[in-house]
Amino acid sequence: MLITESSVIELNERLNELKEDKCKVSTRNFRPNISVKGTKPFDEDWWNEVKIGKAIFSCYRPCSRCIFITVDPDTGFLMKNMQPLRLLRTYRIAPKGKLCDFYGESPIFGVYMILKKEGRINVGDKVYVQKKLSPF
Repeated sequence: MLITESSVIELNERLNELKEDKCKVSTRNFRPNISVKGTKPFDEDWWNEVKIGKAIFSCYRPCSRCIFITVDPDTGFLMKNMQPLRLLRTYRIAPKGKLCDFYGESPIFGVYMILKKEGRINVGDKVYVQKKLSPF
């Protein structure tokens, strides 16, 4: 599972604008295997294939989110305000069609990938992306 750090930053900007229920989340709230810097927010929605180091991955579906993203990774306790799940439901629901039918009210944040070519990856490796014509 991959997310971009810019998506987390964008989410935190929206959380900070809330009148009530302000909070801050980190990449850890989303438990990714890989976190990528230097992209536009939600750029991963458009990714078809990703090369990191010698490994090549195929992005096969967006990652839907549930109540686990509301667990504080430092304390293990559920955040009473149900953020960021509540906010994500206002703008990150799958578009109408098969994905929306499949995911329902679960917001999308990140992308699942499968390994196409084995290879070592390291922190700081350049990330090369082949994009799709449309998101998801």
